[in-house]
Amino acid sequence: MTSSSGKAAARRVIVVGAGEVAESCWLPGAALLRWPVQVLDIDRDRAASLATGAGRLVQSVESLAEAAPADDDIVVVATPPETHGAVAREAVAVGARRLVIEKPPFASSVDMDETLAVLRRQPTAVEVAFIRRAWGPIATAARLYPSWRESFGALVRVRVTEGRPYGWRSRASSERGIAGLSSMFLAELPHPLDALFRIAGWTGTPTVALREVRIEPLDVDVELSLELDGGAGASGVGLRILGSRTVQLPNALDFGFERGSVTVEMEPNGGIVVRSGSGRTLVSCDGMSTGVESMFAALLSTAASKPLTAAPDELEAWRGPLAVIEAVENPT
Repeated sequence: MTSSSGKAAARRVIVVGAGEVAESCWLPGAALLRWPVQVLDIDRDRAASLATGAGRLVQSVESLAEAAPADDDIVVVATPPETHGAVAREAVAVGARRLVIEKPPFASSVDMDETLAVLRRQPTAVEVAFIRRAWGPIATAARLYPSWRESFGALVRVRVTEGRPYGWRSRASSERGIAGLSSMFLAELPHPLDALFRIAGWTGTPTVALREVRIEPLDVDVELSLELDGGAGASGVGLRILGSRTVQLPNALDFGFERGSVTVEMEPNGGIVVRSGSGRTLVSCDGMSTGVESMFAALLSTAASKPLTAAPDELEAWRGPLAVIEAVENPT
């Protein structure tokens, strides 16, 4: 389906999951595009209430089968991570060919493989809702990373620093309290790990050796070694993951090369600091719109125009970060 401008357009956006993200992100994004929305949830009252308060372009339905997605419709999977694969498979079974899956796309390698097997039997366009990869510092770092490796030598260590204090403006923070948020920390790792793998160009599944892991009620400190197969050209990169629910840590990626280091802020308007023998350099970052509506509208627009394929690269790119997360979640 095309618009008068000739650009691909979706007849509908079908949002599976009527939770906080659907309300604050997906519905505003679709509204900016003026695309009609159908929303569904196992809590049918919640879906109906969300639709009623969202305006005339939003309706609620009881199931994906009732929604009956057409080829040019977009199905947004905004349910809890452990259900993403099952919802994606169900969507494809009832006719969906364009999917946007919330991060993380899968909670396990088994779920990922089962879903990919279904998707490969039917050409599908898949987009994963990793917002950070489009932020200025991440996009700029991905563009400059090859020049850093050329100037500073091989990458030897990376540190992921993630702060998510109680000051979250979310329903979860007010309902659960600070201790109730501790179990959510590992669920946030997909964002920085996706950014790390995207910047470094790593693909496939790294061989992960867990050297030390300390996971306390409100803090995480994990050290791993990654044995990479080609790609970045480094055979042994130390990875340290730091995070806290109680302290305002900077959201950052620190890259340590043989002859220099780079810090990338993981914020919409963050920056990049390069340190080498010649001193300290600030890098100006590529800009982008940081409004929630525009970011999610851009994701929907991309999903609408993406070519259908039997091998979704967006999902295959998740295999490496998932291997790291599974090692952290299941230390031996």
